[in-house]
Amino acid sequence: MMEVEKDEEKEIDPLKTDSKILEEWKQMVNVLVIVKGFYVGEVMRDLESCTNMMSLSLFNKIEGMKLKSCEVRIRLADGSLKQAKGKIETMNINIGGFTFAIEVVVMEMKVLDRA
Repeated sequence: MMEVEKDEEKEIDPLKTDSKILEEWKQMVNVLVIVKGFYVGEVMRDLESCTNMMSLSLFNKIEGMKLKSCEVRIRLADGSLKQAKGKIETMNINIGGFTFAIEVVVMEMKVLDRA
């Protein structure tokens, strides 16, 4: 069972106009990521995003991480709100030999098969 702690409520609204979306796509890059020795693969990184997200299925594959409860809701492109499953307050990721500490919101979401 996951260890869960309470946190404050936040709402994130990523709805943008078409021109803003195009500008954001220009800021996105794909990087190879390793977390706790687990090779995550190629990840799309938005250099201007204020929210890092991970699927619940990927979180469950990485051992030794704790999920803290949070009241974060994400507004999807269709306008609906989706509640986060929790957050990882400090997750160290390795990119190109450098280690970065980031906060990640964990969401239950469909994961595309890259095969």
